[in-house]
Amino acid sequence: MRFTGSQTLAGVSVVKLYMQPGTSMAGAVAQVAAVSEPILKQLPPGATPPLVMAYSASNVPIIQLGLSSPTLSEQEIYDLGTNFLRPGLATVQGAQLPLPVGGKVRQVVVDLDLQKLFAWGLSPSDISSAVSTQNVILPSGTAKIGSLEYPIVFNGSPTVVAGLNDLPLKKINGSTVYLRDVAHVRDGYAPQTSVVLNNGTRGALQPVLSAEGASTLSVVSGVRAALPQVQATLPPQLQVTPLFDQSIFVKGAIGGVVREAAIAALEEAKHLLLARP
Repeated sequence: MRFTGSQTLAGVSVVKLYMQPGTSMAGAVAQVAAVSEPILKQLPPGATPPLVMAYSASNVPIIQLGLSSPTLSEQEIYDLGTNFLRPGLATVQGAQLPLPVGGKVRQVVVDLDLQKLFAWGLSPSDISSAVSTQNVILPSGTAKIGSLEYPIVFNGSPTVVAGLNDLPLKKINGSTVYLRDVAHVRDGYAPQTSVVLNNGTRGALQPVLSAEGASTLSVVSGVRAALPQVQATLPPQLQVTPLFDQSIFVKGAIGGVVREAAIAALEEAKHLLLARP
C-alpha cells in the first residue's frame, strides 16, 4: 500500500487506498473487505456496511440503467434497485455494481414531538431504548415432538410499521405512555443526497462498471442478457431502461480500425500489382 486518503460528505464517508504497482487487486479487495467487517461494531446503529470496490482513474460506467415508475415511490425504487437488481446483475462476469444513484434510502423513521416528550418527562434516549429492546426476534430453543425437532422463535416485532406506535414506553401515575403519545413512526427515508430525473420522473440510476481486465463488450452483453431474467423478479411497475451503452462506441471504434486496415491492405495490394513488370 502506498498511502490512504479519506473524504467525509453528508451521510457518507469514502476511504481511498492507493496500492503499489503490481499489487494483486483481488487479494487487496479481499483483505480490505475482511478488515472492514469488524469496524461495523464501532459504527452507529443502522450504518450501511462498507462497499469495497477496485477503482482506477480509467473506470467509467460502461452501461447505466435508469429505474423509474409512475406508481412506486423513490424509496421503493431505490430499495428494489439495491436489494434485487444489483444482486441479480452481480453474477455477470467482470461487472462491478456500485450502489444506485438517486432515490431515497428506505428507513423506518420515528418523528419525535419534543413538547410532548417534555410534558411526560421523557427523553429521546428513552424512545431509542424502548424501540431497540421491544422490536426484536429472538430464538428460544427447540421443542422435540416425536422424531422431529422444531425451533421456537419469539417474534417481538410488529408485522407492520404502524404497529411500532403501540409500543409502551413508561407507566406514569398509573397511566401507560405509548410511543404514539409522544412520537409517530412511519415508513420514511434517510436525508436525500442525490436526485435522478428520467423524462421528468424521479427515479434512480444503476451504473455498471467493468472490472480490471474485463472486456467492455462481454460485460455489456452479459448485462443485457441477464436483464430480462432479473426484471421478471421485479414488480411490473418498475421500468429498467438502458440510458448509456459504451459498447456502441467500442464497436464503432473496432469497426473503424478494421475498415481502415482493409483500405490500407487494398491500397498496398494495388501498389504491388502496379509495380510488377
